This record gives sequence, structure tokens and C-alpha cells, in this order.
Amino acid sequence: MGRAGGFGQLEAGDPRRVGPYRVLALLGAGGMGRVYLAESRGGRLVAVKVIRPEVAGHDRFRRRFAREVAAAKAVSGVFTAAVVAADTEATPPWLATEYVGGVSLNDAVADAGPLPQTTVWRLGAGLAEALEAIHRAGVVHRDLKPSNVLLAENGPRVIDFGISVTNDASALTTTGVAVGTPAFMAPEQLTGKRPVGPATDVFALGCVLAFAVTGAGPFGDGPTQGVMYRIVHEQPLLERVPVSLRGVVASCLHKDPGDRPEVGELMELLRDGSEAGPDRSTDVTGWLPGAIADLVTLRAEIPHTPTMLDPGRPAPRPPQQQPQPRRQQQQQPRRQQQQQPQPRPGRTRDEADESGPARRAVVRAGSTAVAAAALSGVGYGGWKALKWLFGEAESLFPDLTTADSEQRWVFKGGMDDTFRDDSSPAVSGGVVYVGAVDADFRDRLYALDAATGRQRWSYRTHGRTGSPVVSGGTVYVADDNLYLYALDAATGRRTWTVRLEGSMETPAAPRVVDGVLYATASAMGAAGFFGYVYAFDAADGSLRWRFQADSVIRSSPCVSGGVVYVGSYDHNVYALDAATGHRRWTFPTKGQVTTSPAVSDGTVFAGSGDHHLYALDAATGRKRWAFAADAPVNAAPAVSDGIVCVGADSPSLYGVDAATGHRRWKTTFHSKIATSALTAAAGLVYVGVDGCLFAVDAKSGRRRWKSDMGSVNSFSSPAVSGSVAYIGGYGAVYAVSEKR
Repeated sequence: MGRAGGFGQLEAGDPRRVGPYRVLALLGAGGMGRVYLAESRGGRLVAVKVIRPEVAGHDRFRRRFAREVAAAKAVSGVFTAAVVAADTEATPPWLATEYVGGVSLNDAVADAGPLPQTTVWRLGAGLAEALEAIHRAGVVHRDLKPSNVLLAENGPRVIDFGISVTNDASALTTTGVAVGTPAFMAPEQLTGKRPVGPATDVFALGCVLAFAVTGAGPFGDGPTQGVMYRIVHEQPLLERVPVSLRGVVASCLHKDPGDRPEVGELMELLRDGSEAGPDRSTDVTGWLPGAIADLVTLRAEIPHTPTMLDPGRPAPRPPQQQPQPRRQQQQQPRRQQQQQPQPRPGRTRDEADESGPARRAVVRAGSTAVAAAALSGVGYGGWKALKWLFGEAESLFPDLTTADSEQRWVFKGGMDDTFRDDSSPAVSGGVVYVGAVDADFRDRLYALDAATGRQRWSYRTHGRTGSPVVSGGTVYVADDNLYLYALDAATGRRTWTVRLEGSMETPAAPRVVDGVLYATASAMGAAGFFGYVYAFDAADGSLRWRFQADSVIRSSPCVSGGVVYVGSYDHNVYALDAATGHRRWTFPTKGQVTTSPAVSDGTVFAGSGDHHLYALDAATGRKRWAFAADAPVNAAPAVSDGIVCVGADSPSLYGVDAATGHRRWKTTFHSKIATSALTAAAGLVYVGVDGCLFAVDAKSGRRRWKSDMGSVNSFSSPAVSGSVAYIGGYGAVYAVSEKR
């Protein structure tokens, strides 16, 4: 609501009017709906959130949306985005809030670096006042984070009450499922041992302020489980927070909610610090640094003309002029840019050889005509366009030539947003198997006809259903209550069930090799986290052996040549004897190993949170080479014809020579890679990015095709059979392929 995260083109299915408002552009999309920039009859700009049609028909989500509207209407304050109008009974329902012309704190820090102290003091005072207004209305936000904070010319704004609850409301979420964004959640949200209240938002505010002034959260980054553990058990990392701010931030981050300051007290502390002005020498326009102020000013010059990009025409080429943004010298962005060579004439960026530097196209900032062309004519995304105007993006048009795909079918189960992270499909014998919820929000494993999407059978599990694997006419799958099932692949009849030891998350997909089922699980005890690898007889479920690691094991085991390979949050890659479970070797990395290793031609390939992909001798664990990525390697690699395809926790996908570790190519997407494991088939590698599925040529890195579904799982990995890819979405399974 009210966010300014980017302007996208209006597509054929987007409305041109919502209630009394004329739709101008797309601001963003999420699990519940799409958000549009719109204009009233009198010319007032608003942000309109429209619930997705496939969600609107479910009573539970209508109740959730009505709750969001009621919460937002109850809040009024200078530093919040006010509700203008809403219709929760419309088809589909919608909500309009005032449009805030600004940039999110998350984007501002990513592109201009940490904010100066003066700005952070004023930011904190404004956010505290916003929380006071929210709490006064009897509402707890529960998801205060940098992307829900907008920086505008006249102060910050707190937005998005999508998961807010009134203090006396009963939660609509599934029991045991924490609601919020992990890096900014309070201990009581993660453990459920204490009720969520206003102090929960105070903890999040402390995290936001630490992020604003340092560029990182106070409990580090990396895999979610590690961050959650540190929030609950460890002290925040505040060494980089300036001394003048450190005491205030630390007071917000007490583990016990009762030890945190009241919002009113906090507001006074922050206001006093703001008036004191600890670093008045910093170049600040109003309250914002010059570089961010320029972006906000330019954002206010958006033309009020809706546009659609004709997919049959080539994208317009931007003018080739040098930018002259105000104060560019005084406030350098964190990511320094250099002049870069251009690809050969006649080639798009998608076709350019990305093993070398990328082209930059720039124009003069401050020209309203140019801004209009960039923001409305291209329709790629307003925020990306602003970065392009300042010469900070590799390309404005990375995806416009890759929409040549078709959707074969869609299967829709129940609509529960807690489903989206846990299940990746498996396909075997003309059947797709995937975990989802039914119309009554009961967890199930579905068997679907691969050609038509029609349901063949379903089996009800005891909890959120994980990713299945099929072997020898049997489907094996686990749920988040740690039950492991063996089901007849043809009928869904249960063969056997065992319960794994553990207490955390839905286990990853098991593996079956030579009649043995290998599975992983994790637990949290008084002494910390533990990870387990199990070996069961696939025929009857009897336990053969169990191995315990010193921390979480989140990924699927990889089995090859009589050895089980697995990574752990304790930074190690383990090689275990497949027959006995005895450890053969251990390779230590310098970061958490969250993804499954891959094995090819006697080499184990494993990614680590230390930003490296490692190639290890499968027999000895000796390092053969290490490839440095631009972020933690959190997507399991896939090997295709001597190329290791690997994704980082960034928009970067790499093709690395399996023998030498040299980079063959690099492809950069418009957003971070989301899939937990890459899938390689028939010379293509499949990767999910921000609601899209891309098929990329494994040899060259060129994008073969793209399917934009708008609701692909955050972590679901596709299953491929022939030319068709199957991937999970919000309560749906999609079958997509290159256009025939």
C-alpha cells in the first residue's frame, strides 16, 4: 500500500479502472494481489491494491483483506499512508491509499549506501511517531522492515498493513507459522512463547535503524535459520552503529519485550537526538542525503499516462547522453560504476556475451521528457529506470525479448499463502506429484496428470507437505510435523510411515538409491541446532543408520558412488558412507552450506554462504578449485555438459567450467534468484526469479524463454519432463514450455 517500489507496464489482464480511479501503471505484485498507481477524477494520485481473482473467491482471504482494510482505516498519522477508499465486497476487492512519491529504505541503502546519522535520527523519530499512531488505533504492524518504509521529501512513511492485527484479534495464520520477515522479527514472533504486541514493533524498529545506518541488519545475513537463531539466542552486532545511536538501538533489541522502551519514550529519545544533529556537516537536502533527494524529486515528475508495450515491436532504445545528477560527486553510491564497453551493434543485452562487462545506457537526469520516456514508454520498472537515469544499472531491458512461452495448464488447490515455500514438484510416468492445500486448507500430496493437469488422487498429510521424490512405483514425501510417507504412485495408498526426529521446518526432498531412502531433518534443543541424515529401507521404512551434524541440515542429500554428500549450517560439507553412515571426509567452508551438493565425473560441487562454489574430489574431499560469486551461493548447482550452473543470493546466474572453475558466462536478472535448486535438462537450466520462470541455455547463458506467472513459489524448483517444466505457485501448479 502506497509503496514506490517501481513502475511496470500495464499488461493485457490489468484493469484500466478500479472503482473511481484510472489506472496509470503497475507498482508491484505480491501473494495477495497487484498494486497500481492510479488517479482520481480530480487528479489525486493513489496506490490501489487489487486482490488476485484466484484469491478473492476464498472466504479466508476475504477476511484477511477486510482485516487489512479495517486496520489501515483505523490508523491516522503524519508518517503513515492514509486510506482513501476501499471496497472489500467488490469483484475483485480493492483498497486505495494516498500515493507516497518516494523510495523505499531498502532500495535507498542498496544504491546509495548507509544513511548519515542526521538522517537516521530523523528517520527514527518519524517511524516512532508512525508506530505510536498505529498502536493508538489498537493495531500491531508485525512486519516493519526497510521495504515497508518509504523515504519521501517531507519525511518517512510506514506502509503495508498486509499482516497487521488488532490487539484483540485472533490470528488467521496456521498454528506454529510465524508471521513477518525473519531478519526483522522479534524473538516472541519466532518462538511463540510470548504474545505479540507493541513491543514487537519496537524490536523491528531497532533492526530497521541499525540497517539504515550500517547497511546490514543487527543479526547478520545469510540463511534464514541462522538469522532466526541469532535473534533468539545471541546479542545484536552493533559495533558499526555510531556510538551516539547505539544505546537507543540496543534498548529496542532486548530479548524480553518488557525491557524495551515504550514507543512514546523512544520517540522523545529519537527526537532529542534529531534536534542535536550529531553530524551536521553531511550534505543533506531537507532531511535526506542529496543522492536520495534527487531520486525522490525525479519520482515526483511521473507523467500521468498509462502505457502498454507492444510485445511485437522492439523496445525503444534510450538516448545516449551522460547523466548530470545533482550532488553525484558528494554522495557516491555504494556500488561504484565504471565506463563499460558495449555489445556489438544489433544485439540486445540478453544476446550479449555476459562474460565481459555490460553495456550502460544513460541520459541526462532532470529532463521530464526523458523521464516520461523511461518510466512510461519502457514499462520495465520505475525504480530500475531511475537507476538507469543515473548510470547505475547494467541494462534497462534485460527481459523484453524472452516472453516466447506458453502455459499448458494450471491446477489450483486451496489458497493458503503458507504453502508457497515448501513443495517442489516431481514428475514420473506421466504424473506430477506436488504438495499443496485443498479448498478446506488441509495439507495434501496431489497426483496430477502431466498432460492435462487433472487430479488423479490426493493424500492428506499431517502438516505442510514438502517436496516429493518418486522411485520404483512409490512416492516418498515428508511434512512439517516430520512424518515421512511412502505412498503407492498409482493409487496414493500408504505403504508405510515413520516419524523423523526433529522440530524445525518441512524436511527437504528425500533421495532413493539402490533401495535405500535417504532423508534429512533438523531440530533445535537447549544446546543449539542439530541436523540429521537418515537411511531407511525404502521397502518397509526400517532404519538402517542415522548421522548427526552440529547444526541445521536444510538441503536434500546427494547420493553417488556409494557416498552420501550433504551440507550443513556448521559450514561443513560431509561425505558419509551410504551403507553405514560413517563419515568419510569433511570439507570446511567459511559460510553456512544451505543447499544440496551436486556430483559429476568424480567431483562434488557445493555452494557456501562465504560467496564461493567449491569443487571437491569426491573420494578425498580435497579442493580442486573455488569460484567466487557476488553473494552467498544459496541455490543448489546443476551440471550440464561440463558447465556448472550456479545461482547466488543476487540476480546473478553463472556458468562455470566444471574442470577449471573458470567463468564461461554470467546472466543478470531483474531480481534475486529465488529457486532453492537449479534444474538442468536437455541443455537448459531452469531458474525462478520474482514470479517468473526462465529457461537459460547452459552453454552460452542466453535466455531461451521466460514464463511470467506472477505467483511462483519463493523457493519452489521446477521439475522438467521433455519440453515441459512444472513449478509450484500460490496454491497452484503450472505446466509451461517454450511456445510451440
